[in-house]
Amino acid sequence: MINLACGQTLDPSWTNLDQFESEEGVRSHDLRKPLPFPVNHADAIYCSHFIEHLNIQGSRFFLAECHRCLKPGGVLRIVVPDLERLTKDYLAIVDELDKGNDRKIEHNWIQLELFDQFTRNRPEGEMKPFLLNPQNYDNAFVRKRIGSSINNFSSTDCSTDSNASQINRLPLWRIVKKFIVDSAFRTEFLMKVFFPRHYQSFLLYPSDSIVAEVLHMITPRLSFKELKEAEFRNSGEVHRQSFDRYNLKWILEEMRFVQVKQMDASQSSIDKWRDYALDMAQDGSVRKADSLYMEATKSDKRE
Repeated sequence: MINLACGQTLDPSWTNLDQFESEEGVRSHDLRKPLPFPVNHADAIYCSHFIEHLNIQGSRFFLAECHRCLKPGGVLRIVVPDLERLTKDYLAIVDELDKGNDRKIEHNWIQLELFDQFTRNRPEGEMKPFLLNPQNYDNAFVRKRIGSSINNFSSTDCSTDSNASQINRLPLWRIVKKFIVDSAFRTEFLMKVFFPRHYQSFLLYPSDSIVAEVLHMITPRLSFKELKEAEFRNSGEVHRQSFDRYNLKWILEEMRFVQVKQMDASQSSIDKWRDYALDMAQDGSVRKADSLYMEATKSDKRE
């Protein structure tokens, strides 16, 4: 069983892959490249909130790789943001506003869900500042939309600064130590001290190398800010596609999957699904409640 783009949501009985080794038991792999498994290898492949970050060609290549690696009769479970549910919720909020009800918070949030993840030019876009407001953070509609992933945000954490912004609060000896051993801190420190005009743009997508940042500044034609925004928008965080139960089904069928069907967070053709706590936490809460859950099978017929 393979969990692709696992992030911090994983089970030790699965083979867990992500771009970075974020947790113990996670293998690092660029999922835009061929998967590191032989043909007919896996009984099940699970992937949550990843393919919407790929372009059309990239998502089809990825799904074709999943098909290759699955055994005949193996199950692919794909989880993505649900465009149909999102738009229905948006229209319901507009109806409430037409009736004179106060739904400003809900309307602002649904607008962020619709557009911010496509247009943002900094990590977490405008969603994090929105959720740092306790009134927004505690809103029942917002919590229902997000599910337990709202725990990734804290309404009491109002610090959006990076390591270098904490410099003035650190004793001198710790600043010196971090400057020597921590390349990311060193680069942020130098950027803030010597290039304050570019510091906010640097924070869009920081690197560990002051040399790289200086080279960005002297690159002709594009401004430093434009380069940093381009780096961020190609880093994999922004969404490039939207899916509903129809177009995702058509894509899976195009990739030669059969028995394509919609599930819910607790329902799966994968044996003992709820024991793995991938779409639902152990307490029964749904991790990403705004999701569309689709499963498909690799045909057991010779192709």
